[in-house]
Amino acid sequence: MKILLRILAILALVVTIAGAGVVLYALETRIPGVEVVYAMHESANDDSEAYDAFVTAVSDGTYGGRVFDEAVPERESCTFLKCTLRMQNRCLLPMEWIEIAVEPGEGDILESRDENPHVLTARTSGDLSLQVMTRADAFPQERTVSITYYLLGRPMKAAVRVIWN
Repeated sequence: MKILLRILAILALVVTIAGAGVVLYALETRIPGVEVVYAMHESANDDSEAYDAFVTAVSDGTYGGRVFDEAVPERESCTFLKCTLRMQNRCLLPMEWIEIAVEPGEGDILESRDENPHVLTARTSGDLSLQVMTRADAFPQERTVSITYYLLGRPMKAAVRVIWN
């Protein structure tokens, strides 16, 4: 009987240590790996279709993104900041309701991003895109893009600095 109890005690100890290791690993990898895949700026003159679509949607009240300034200037005065981030879930748990947003700066007019809920299952990666229309005279070289996601129902945040070329 003593041998059986010792085996059970050792087994319980091994299971406890393994469980603690899994929890520590999950806590350590809860922050995603984020890589800037694409970050370019483009004059609104070069992408007139996107400019016209944004202006029409804002004037009709059907624009689904964030509007920072209702007064949209002329096409020549605007610049688009386009960015794609690759996010890698290194955790054993799925990351849900992932969204990215730029921290607004002076001269920002509007932000367009994919509003669909994104989910990254364990050990996968995916791309998220963002587009900001800003005034050409207030064009920033560097911005912070914040990433919000849920892990086990708890909101988490990460941030990445993006430099537009």
